[in-house]
Amino acid sequence: MSRIKRHKIKSLRHSKQKNKRMSKQTFITILIGSLMVLSVFGIMFSGYNSGEASDEYNDHKFKRMPLGWYTEVDGQRVEFKYLPQELEVLDMSQDVIDRVKAARVMYLTFDPNSKIVSSLELARFELAKSLAMSFGIQTIPGIVEESDQYDLPVVGCENATAMLPVLVFTEANRTDAYISDNCIVIETDDHSAVAMKDRLIYGMLDIIPQGTGSAEERSEYPVSEEPIIEDPVPDARASEEPAPEGWETESWD
Repeated sequence: MSRIKRHKIKSLRHSKQKNKRMSKQTFITILIGSLMVLSVFGIMFSGYNSGEASDEYNDHKFKRMPLGWYTEVDGQRVEFKYLPQELEVLDMSQDVIDRVKAARVMYLTFDPNSKIVSSLELARFELAKSLAMSFGIQTIPGIVEESDQYDLPVVGCENATAMLPVLVFTEANRTDAYISDNCIVIETDDHSAVAMKDRLIYGMLDIIPQGTGSAEERSEYPVSEEPIIEDPVPDARASEEPAPEGWETESWD
């Protein structure tokens, strides 16, 4: 075979291989482009659908958002992770609700050494935001035990007073909320910390009516044996005494 023929055959093979590679690359490019376009449309339609999702509960309309639901109370937007009907099974006594509503400033603390510390801290953070934005209640973050992970004051129930109550998120194998002197204790497992926060705010806004979620209705969540203090709560909001200087409260303005 002459050199010219061999060169032509070699060139032809090289051309075919090159075209194969180009076809493969073109196919991959088109495939990736198509997937990207479909993903964009998927996100657009998903966002549209989730934005349109809504629900109603006791004359309150709830609209879907990426991480939960929101409603408007007196023209102000209030956000939740759970719908109120999902939390009716959780008991939140009116004593606990009234004690929190009466506060002008309060400590929100948690156990930094708990196995579910991330859930407790998230619930504390979300509660602080809701109290400030919906009720004007300023909060001071704290921890019940010293920890190298948190540069926060150590505050427990023993530090609670009528003018400066303490709310503690603590780990338990049940969900419960009760008062001990001027200390509000919220017991929760890993999955219910934010749900208990939502339940408290729903009660404070009167979205979930008083008496909903009685102990008889919620056999899954045992009642705490801790006594509920029935004494009337001093109205801290009515006091003209200013908050002590030097306190670092969380602001959500």
